[in-house]
Amino acid sequence: MGLSQPIAHKFINLVGGHLMTGRVFPPRERTDVLAQGFSCDFIPIANQHYQHYLGYDVWFYRSLKQPFPALQLVWPDKQGRFPWESDYDQRFFSLQKLLDVA
Repeated sequence: MGLSQPIAHKFINLVGGHLMTGRVFPPRERTDVLAQGFSCDFIPIANQHYQHYLGYDVWFYRSLKQPFPALQLVWPDKQGRFPWESDYDQRFFSLQKLLDVA
């Protein structure tokens, strides 16, 4: 969210490549393996955002009795601070909506 399409595609492919090797990205655990020079974090997506942001996934997993777990990749500002940290650059809030439970 908030990244250009080419950069977003690179992130998706990087994450997918790591997952295919068996790597797990635990929620709220920073990782340095995706972007050179800065960390990223994965946060759980709250159920109320599933329909709007994960529509096709909701359709695909419709037979499940409970919602499937989904994570949002969150990137920091240029100073390496995340949206939940003090002094986060407020200009990035409009680019990256957090989909976790507030």
